Amino acid sequence: MRKRIALVNVLVALAMVASFMALKSAKVSASVSHSKTVVTLDGWASTPAEPKDLKKVLNAFQKKNPNIQVQYNVVNGDFESQMKAAFAAGRGPDVLYADEGWAQDFERTGRFQALNKYAAKDKSFHQGDFYPGLVKGFTVGKKIYGFPKDYSTLALWYNTKIMKALHIKHPPTDVNSFSRVACAIRRYEVKHHHNKVYGAGLPNDLARWQPILQAFGGHVMNAAQTKPEINSSPGVKAIRWWTGLVHKGCAAEPSQVGAGWSGQEFGQGNAAMVFEGPWLLPGMQTTWKSIHWRIAPLPTGPKGNGNLAFSVAYAMNKNSHVKSAAWKLISYLTGRVGEAKWVKLFQVLPARRSIKPPKGDGAFVRGAAYAEPWSFKPGFFNPGGPNTTIGNDLDKVALHGMSAKAMAKDVANSIKIWLKNG
Repeated sequence: MRKRIALVNVLVALAMVASFMALKSAKVSASVSHSKTVVTLDGWASTPAEPKDLKKVLNAFQKKNPNIQVQYNVVNGDFESQMKAAFAAGRGPDVLYADEGWAQDFERTGRFQALNKYAAKDKSFHQGDFYPGLVKGFTVGKKIYGFPKDYSTLALWYNTKIMKALHIKHPPTDVNSFSRVACAIRRYEVKHHHNKVYGAGLPNDLARWQPILQAFGGHVMNAAQTKPEINSSPGVKAIRWWTGLVHKGCAAEPSQVGAGWSGQEFGQGNAAMVFEGPWLLPGMQTTWKSIHWRIAPLPTGPKGNGNLAFSVAYAMNKNSHVKSAAWKLISYLTGRVGEAKWVKLFQVLPARRSIKPPKGDGAFVRGAAYAEPWSFKPGFFNPGGPNTTIGNDLDKVALHGMSAKAMAKDVANSIKIWLKNG
């Protein structure tokens, strides 16, 4: 009996030791898990390839910084509006994409953390390596609120197989030859019963139409953005040229062929020519590999060249509780090592002068020489603001009977209202 009791006592003791060791192990594991600083990062997906490529760069960052865990979230829909709502509710991410076009809304209202002191203390950051004009797009006064991850201009993407079928040896170089080629392609495709193939994809989007407006000698507003200039002869001519090709059926808006944007329209084979940036390349190399294509400079207009410089930066939430770790993430993603990885993967133009652009991006680099910044004062992109009016009116003129003069007047009034209320 005593032996049985002794055996029971031994078993109980062993169970207690095992339980203690398991508890100790659990505490250690919990300690290791909780020792990691979590940094939240929100961005959008310009193409399906973007999140995949960014995750590869983030994995490299986390290997280098094992004590930091990045929670990356792809936000679908209107990113700007969702970020405004999140920040207002105190739920904004630690780090986020900031588009040059609307970043001022956040910078001027104190939602972004100024990064000057972080960059100054980070000896490996090499701030002077950035193209100054790109950093300027995220600077208010002397405060820098974001460092650009890349930049892009637009180029003419064209389908070489379709061009070859029509014995067109060179892509169009001006708006007149572009119109002729687009309509010739459409006639050829309809003749061969390819009714969903158009000569060009021309969306109702200011970010694609504005270079043509510039090429006609027009502008949406004056340089100081204090008054509209679109209600002018060049403005009306640029509206007529763009919407006229859609109205005649030589070109199509993406929605007409079931596409979400003109890059998809091109990749699906529904448009032989589009105005897009290097962000289209990953999709052409993966999703739409059957399309044969090349790129060339955008067509010139009566007054010369037009183009846009788009830049997106990484910004920091001013109310972040992990600012030191957030800066490490920004420093890596926009630093020489991280950005080099990003440029190689996603095939965009580097914001740093020390990093070579992807091979074959010559047309995009040349476009930067005369590109205007894609930047507007706060509120321009708000729902019902001037950008919305331009997009809606381009569609109305192309497909629903509105006149080019009426659009120019309507957009000018929208700008005046925005400026007055701002």
